[in-house]
Amino acid sequence: RNDVNRVIKVLIEVWLNDGTKIDFDLQGEWKTVARKKTGVPLTLIPQKLITFVNTNYPNNVITKFSRKDYGYKLELSDDMDLRFNKQYQFIEEVD
Repeated sequence: RNDVNRVIKVLIEVWLNDGTKIDFDLQGEWKTVARKKTGVPLTLIPQKLITFVNTNYPNNVITKFSRKDYGYKLELSDDMDLRFNKQYQFIEEVD
C-alpha cells in the first residue's frame, strides 16, 4: 500500500477576535495568516512583498499570507495568487 509513505500535515488553527485566522504547524511555526475583510496586518509581511503588491496591484489588499516550501504565497482581494521565492523574488501570478 502507498499509505506507508504518506505524510500527514497537522495544523493548529487559531481565530482572533478581529477575524484573523492563523495556522500553526506542530512546531509552533506559523504557516498562514488570513483576514479576508480588512487584509492581513502589513506588519506581518516583509516590506519587499508589500512594495511589489503596492506597485503592481495598487487596488488590492493582501487577504492571505502563507509560508510554502518554495517561499511565500500572497492571496489578494481580487482572488489573484502571487508566489515568491525565499528571497522575496516574484515567481508567478496564478488566477
